[in-house]
Amino acid sequence: MRSTMKQATFVVLQLVTSWSVVFHCTQDAARADILVSTFDLTGMAPSGILRFDEQTGTQFTIGDVPPMAAPGLGPTSGATDVGVGPNGNIFVADGGSILHFEGTTGAPLDEQGHPGDGLFVSVPVAAQGEGFRSVLVDDTGQRLYAVDNTGTSDVVRVYEGPLSANPGTEILVNGGPLLATPSTTPTTLSAMAFAPDGRLLVSDLDGRKVFAVDLTTGADSVFIDNFATPFSGPNGIAVDENDTIYVVDLYVGAIYMFDSDGTNQQLFADIPKDPTTEPDGSFPSDITFDANGDLLVAALGGVQFGETKGRVIRIDPSNPLAQVTLAENLPLAGGIALIDDLLPGDYDGNGIVEPGDYQVWKSQLGMAVGPSTGADGNGDGVVNLADYTIWRDTLGATGFDTVSELRANRIPEPATSVLIVAAMGALKIGFSRRIIR
Repeated sequence: MRSTMKQATFVVLQLVTSWSVVFHCTQDAARADILVSTFDLTGMAPSGILRFDEQTGTQFTIGDVPPMAAPGLGPTSGATDVGVGPNGNIFVADGGSILHFEGTTGAPLDEQGHPGDGLFVSVPVAAQGEGFRSVLVDDTGQRLYAVDNTGTSDVVRVYEGPLSANPGTEILVNGGPLLATPSTTPTTLSAMAFAPDGRLLVSDLDGRKVFAVDLTTGADSVFIDNFATPFSGPNGIAVDENDTIYVVDLYVGAIYMFDSDGTNQQLFADIPKDPTTEPDGSFPSDITFDANGDLLVAALGGVQFGETKGRVIRIDPSNPLAQVTLAENLPLAGGIALIDDLLPGDYDGNGIVEPGDYQVWKSQLGMAVGPSTGADGNGDGVVNLADYTIWRDTLGATGFDTVSELRANRIPEPATSVLIVAAMGALKIGFSRRIIR
């Protein structure tokens, strides 16, 4: 049973989901934006999906998703988790529903005869608990996994994914949901990620363990158990390119790392609380990796309804003490994921593609940079003419215009030619002097 103390002290935390999509770092990854799921049940703060520039933390209003305003669904619990499918669309765990939105505009998508409301699936029984806590779509788009805290015991439900023949149709594995008859009774199933060996990792927030589940047979085992003190609230999970597993401790405010088989626990980083604004703790909830290999953290920053202390933090794995706050003063931030860049060519991250971004590109031309940082628009780690083309083809974009529309109205070709000639000249001089001006 869940302890009375934790129910009283951390009631809001029980609504928190965690990570939804494992993002493995690759050198050819495209630039991305950060999606953060936020919630507040009092109506004192907005609840939904907020979108931020991956590098600067600039918030974009375009592409945001407000699930509580989804037509036809009535009151909802707020967005406790966000996931991104391989088709670039957004999935939101929102109380009794998994909602589905277009990835660029945030518009609700039509599923299962529910035009315009974005409903993908709903809990199969009358609401007795918290509803869906987290959502995860596999790399093929054929399967969607959702932690369901609705009934008397928590389970993971499996559905046909957005790219399958029958999206939203539940799939029974060995006759039922995953973890319906677990080897060890879970307390609070919370977060999901795929293990290096392909099994599904599911954290048990109050049970202080992580399950591993075979997706074919449904067989499960305890993958991580009896965490060393003070590990007490495993939630968000992420896996890096070396198959190292990272797990958030929600209650303690720390991130731990494990070998690929779940052994060799080590403290990776503390997430310090701000004693002025976060007297109760930082409460990191979810984690994912960006294309440059940095760890992105969503933190609640508070435990009371109506608080706006949520944060998004970036951590350099080579120096876990080097923590940068990208966004703050958010509603309770429960989940975090990456999605394709809303504004390709916006190299200064101010929310519009303009001549200033060309200046950023020009100053970095020929330089090797972190993938998807600076003016590296295509994520190959080098600033070159391909990145100039991205800027040219999206010049003037604020997120509403399509690339095809921008190309039809882009700057005149003579001006474009002049820019290219000037850039080539700068590149030549830069290489000859070993300086990029």
